[in-house]
Amino acid sequence: QVTVVILRHPHERKRAHTTGRMTHLFLKNSHFIDGIDFSENKMVNSLIEDEANSCFVLFPGRDALEVDEIKSGGRDFTKNSKDSKDSKKLVFFVLDGTWSTAKKIMKKSSNLQKLKKIALAPKVLSQYQIKRQPKDYCLSTIESVHYLIDCLQGKNIVELQTLNAHDVMIEGFKGMIAEVLKKKNDPMRIITHGKKTAF
Repeated sequence: QVTVVILRHPHERKRAHTTGRMTHLFLKNSHFIDGIDFSENKMVNSLIEDEANSCFVLFPGRDALEVDEIKSGGRDFTKNSKDSKDSKKLVFFVLDGTWSTAKKIMKKSSNLQKLKKIALAPKVLSQYQIKRQPKDYCLSTIESVHYLIDCLQGKNIVELQTLNAHDVMIEGFKGMIAEVLKKKNDPMRIITHGKKTAF
């Protein structure tokens, strides 16, 4: 079993078309928490302190394990193969925000700093066409979580009730992007003075 905990920076509340809450709504085993410093957050600490859980945070770094390196029964996931009798529940903390705000969350949250880091190494570009990504292969929150589950399923570390059931997240994400672009390119949005209306 995999649990995803989305930790959203408060600034994301003011942004349009963010994907953190969307990810939470698509995932049954997920939690959604707003904040910056999660050091004393009761839910976060209860998950970390639960010996039945094996907790990780999605965050790059020199000491981070890349998702593509994960092997069923391999290092850092020794007891997390679906066939293991001692299988622990995998808990992934995902920081929802810009790179700047995500770094602030990590800097403030001493409990997250102690967790093993997981880095993503996607081989495809983000489809988040309505947002500018800071670097190539930077993914939105929903794309990151989808890619993570893809890797875990592919490495036989987790088994979904329905194969590729998580793909519904990306389909919903693509639908949102298509709708935003459709409105953006709608000629009816152009008024007589040539200015665009808000949408």
